[in-house]
Amino acid sequence: MADPRRVLVTRLRRIGDAILSLPVLDALRAAFPDAAIDYLAEEGPAQAAIGHPAVDRVHILDRSLASILPASPALLWKLRAARYDWVIDLYGNPRSAAIAFSVRPWSREMSGIWS
Repeated sequence: MADPRRVLVTRLRRIGDAILSLPVLDALRAAFPDAAIDYLAEEGPAQAAIGHPAVDRVHILDRSLASILPASPALLWKLRAARYDWVIDLYGNPRSAAIAFSVRPWSREMSGIWS
């Protein structure tokens, strides 16, 4: 499997769990120093990743839509357009799974899901 060029890490809720996810970002940066690593979380948990040296960009998820949509269509479109090679879901609930599926890895060669 080729090294990823773009990675999205999702940890949607809970600031404490978001803080505990930071070593994952460090490990990704150490393993793939040239990859763009983005982080997706709701506003509170996203604060843990803002300014983190392993993160290139933090995307804020609007919680107000959680009962009807996994994320705003504009955000899903933006994430899909980023063409992530890997999507790493650290939350593991139906909402984060729907986001990961919507943003699914761009390249079939990069994803075990599609092979």
